[in-house]
Amino acid sequence: MSEPLVIVGNGMAAARLVDELAKGALGRYAIAVIGDEPRLAYNRVLLSSVLAGETASHDIELRPATWWRDRGVTLKYGCRATEIDVGRRELKIAGEESIAFSRLVLTTGSSALRLNVPGADLAGVHTFRDTRDVDLLLTLAAQKKRVVVVGGGLLGLEAAYGLAKAGAVVTLVHLMDRLMERQLDAPAAELLKSLVESKGIEILLNANTARIHGETRVEGVELVDGRRIDADAVIFAAGIRPEYCAGQGGRHHSQSRHRRRRPSADQRCGRVCDRRMRRTPRHLLWPGRTGL
Repeated sequence: MSEPLVIVGNGMAAARLVDELAKGALGRYAIAVIGDEPRLAYNRVLLSSVLAGETASHDIELRPATWWRDRGVTLKYGCRATEIDVGRRELKIAGEESIAFSRLVLTTGSSALRLNVPGADLAGVHTFRDTRDVDLLLTLAAQKKRVVVVGGGLLGLEAAYGLAKAGAVVTLVHLMDRLMERQLDAPAAELLKSLVESKGIEILLNANTARIHGETRVEGVELVDGRRIDADAVIFAAGIRPEYCAGQGGRHHSQSRHRRRRPSADQRCGRVCDRRMRRTPRHLLWPGRTGL
């Protein structure tokens, strides 16, 4: 009988894992893939191309539905994992359904950071991380909205470019003195700034976001130095962090000694695993960039 192997996270890592298992261990595992997003796995790197109108959303799917079916994979997308019961070896998903596993692989990746500033919870504050975000941003652009993008790294630049190309009025604010400061020196960053500005995007450097103004929805952004930018929407593109626990805000429960603890300060950037990307207990695996 095949071992029940459950993969939480329906992204690029999950697709690659299933591909490798199909090549080297076909029939050994009965695989189920649980994903929060209501669609097939896709190439997240190409989201900026979808936002810019250069690629259709369906063209970034990694594999068609028939590929998963031919490998005997049960897909449950649009499902949120809520709890891992280590003792019972069960994964609970929204709606109180439980799925038994022999091995559980967490490929939940990362979520977008939201700055902890007043007004961050207003309507009109978004991130740029998945296809649902892209749909929201395309709606803003189609309505010619004024958008402030917070973050001058690669993700922020891609969001700003896609929004501007789709029709939005875009201002990009960045905390540092140059764009992509981790990758570029000052002359290169200045060339990049000129190129981005030629696309109709206003860039404000040394710009530290103090608060987001509005009663019920975004009306503007105030910087620490007192400058205010009128806006209809704000996009946070200022970094990512690994998803916690089941990757989707869930709990990790056990009737044994393996009780879930909040990560220490030096672990919050990832998950501690051994050389084979296993956690304690050994039937939990956490591959990918969130494994340390």
